[in-house]
Parts: sequence; C-alpha cells; structure tokens
Amino acid sequence: DLSLGGAISGVVRDPQGRLARGIEVTAAECSVKSDRKGRFRLSPLAPGRIEVVTGPVRETVTVDAGRETHLELRLR
Repeated sequence: DLSLGGAISGVVRDPQGRLARGIEVTAAECSVKSDRKGRFRLSPLAPGRIEVVTGPVRETVTVDAGRETHLELRLR
C-alpha cells in the first residue's frame, strides 16, 4: 500500500551481469531477499533520500510518497 509511503523495486545482478537470487537488500528498516529472478521490492518506505544496501554495494535513491522507484543493483 503506497498511500503510507513509497517503494523501491528492482533487480540484483552478479558481477557478470546475470540475475542474482537470494541476495539480501536493505533500505531503512526494511529488508528482503531477491527472488529466483533477482527481483526485490521494499515497501512501505518513508519518503525522502534512502540508502539501499546489498553487501558492499550502496546506492542512494529518492523515494516519493505514492510512487515506486526502480533500481538495478550490481554486485562487485
């Protein structure tokens, strides 16, 4: 339910660019693992600048209320 905030969704790729499953992705107090197709979705998240972390990879994105932000994470 995005009426409470926003969401971040996307995919995780390994260093060779292949979809990576079972990778933990964290943002704010929300944490999920990527599915078998490398997809993840973190929701609901408070609007604002949020750091998304998976292992050593860190990306900062802006989350808007009522919207979903797409992100592709590439493992190193």
